[in-house]
Amino acid sequence: MQADLGQLLRRTNPWIWNRGDWPANWSSKMPGVFVPRRPVGLKRPFRKNKVTVVIGPRQSGKSTFLWSELRDLGPDILMVNCEEPLFREWCRSPATVLGQINELLPRPRALLFEEVQHLSEAGLFLKGMVDLKPDCPVLASGSSSFHLMAKTRESLAGRAERLLLLPFSLQEVSFDLSDLSPALRASRRSEYFDRMIVFGSYPEAWLSDDSERILVDLLEGVIVKDASDLFRIDHPDAYRKLLRLMASQIGNLVNLAEWASVCGISAKTVSRYASILEEAHVVTLLRPWVSGKRAELTGRPKLYFNDNGIRNAVLARYHAPDHRDDLGRLWENWAFTEIQKAIRPLLDGFGFWRTRSGAEVDFVVESRGRLIAVEVKAGSRRARIGRAARSFIEAIHPDLFVTLHAGERHEREHRGCKVLWLGPAEFALLLTGN
Repeated sequence: MQADLGQLLRRTNPWIWNRGDWPANWSSKMPGVFVPRRPVGLKRPFRKNKVTVVIGPRQSGKSTFLWSELRDLGPDILMVNCEEPLFREWCRSPATVLGQINELLPRPRALLFEEVQHLSEAGLFLKGMVDLKPDCPVLASGSSSFHLMAKTRESLAGRAERLLLLPFSLQEVSFDLSDLSPALRASRRSEYFDRMIVFGSYPEAWLSDDSERILVDLLEGVIVKDASDLFRIDHPDAYRKLLRLMASQIGNLVNLAEWASVCGISAKTVSRYASILEEAHVVTLLRPWVSGKRAELTGRPKLYFNDNGIRNAVLARYHAPDHRDDLGRLWENWAFTEIQKAIRPLLDGFGFWRTRSGAEVDFVVESRGRLIAVEVKAGSRRARIGRAARSFIEAIHPDLFVTLHAGERHEREHRGCKVLWLGPAEFALLLTGN
C-alpha cells in the first residue's frame, strides 16, 4: 500500500488503530440534535455481501443516517470518502481495495463508501466488491442519481438495496412529541406544518434558528454550483431563470416550449437542464397515472419541488402562511413531498389523474396493494364530494379517496369507496400507516 494512502486511511479511520476511541469517534459523526430516520424499504440488519445504496440530495442526512445505523458495529468499520482524489484512484480495482482492507482490518463488520457518485464507475466498483464476498455489508451514499443510479441499476441487479433519503417528513420531525398531551401534540404538529411549508425540512435548515441563510447557502453552494460543476451548465443565467420559472409554476403541467421561449434557449437545452435538476433531487416531473382509459388522459407531466424551502428560497419568499397568495400551491407541493417520502420508489405507483376535459385528481398512489387518490385544498372544506372526485371514484374504484384540507376530519362512503377529509397531521399519519 502506498504510504500516502495508508496515512489517509489512518487519518480518516482512527478508531481502527485506537479501538477504545470508537464511542467518541462515532459521536463526532453525529449532530447535536439527532432526528431518527426511517427510510421506506429499510431492512435491518444490513445484509452481508450485499450493497445498501442510500441516495438523495446533498445535505439530506444520508451520512448521519448511515452512521446512526453503525453504532453497534464499530470499531470494525472502514470508511472511504470518495470525494478524496487518492481514494478515487484507489477504488479503480475492487480486488486491490478489498485485499488491502483485509490487511488493515481482517474481519470488518461493515465497509462504508461515502459520496460514491464521484467514482467514474460506481456501479461496477460496488458490484466487484460484493462479488468478492467481503463477509460484511457494503454501504454507499451518493447525492446524484445521475452518476449513481443510472449507472448501477443494471450492474447491481440482485446485489443491492436502494434507499432514497429525502429531507425530514412531518412524522420524523414529530418524533419528540409522544410525551405531550393530545391537544398540545396536535398544536405542535400544526406549528411544524406551518414552518415546513415555508422553510421545508432539510435537516440543517430545520434545526437552525436562521433557516433563510441556510437555505440560501444550500441553494447557491450545492444546487446551483454543484450542478454547474458536475454537469457543465453552459448557460448559467438561463439555468437560474429556468429554476425561478419552475418555482413559480409548481403543480402546473410542464410546457418545455414555453420555458424555452422565456429562458431564451432551445427546448432541448431546457429538457437537459430539467433532467439535471431532477437527477439532483431538486425537482420531480410527476407523470400522469394511467388506468385502462389512457386515451382520456393528458400525457404531460406536472412539476413539483422536492422541498418547499428550496422552492421558496429560489423566489426569496419566506412570508408566513397567513400572508401568502400561493398557499394552495405550497400545500399541494408539501403533500407531494410527503407522499414521495412514504412510498417505495421502485415498487409503488405515483402520479396524477387529469382528463383532457379538465377533470383532475392531484395525486394517485398505488402502494402495498391499495389505490389511494388525494386532492389538496388549502382551506377548510365541507364534506362534499366534488365532480372530479365522483368521476374518479366511479371510473377507477379506488380503495380510498382523501381530501387534504385545513378543517375537521370527516368520513363518508361513495360507491363502495371510503372518502376522508383530513388535516395535515392526520394525512401524514395515514401515509406512514400509523
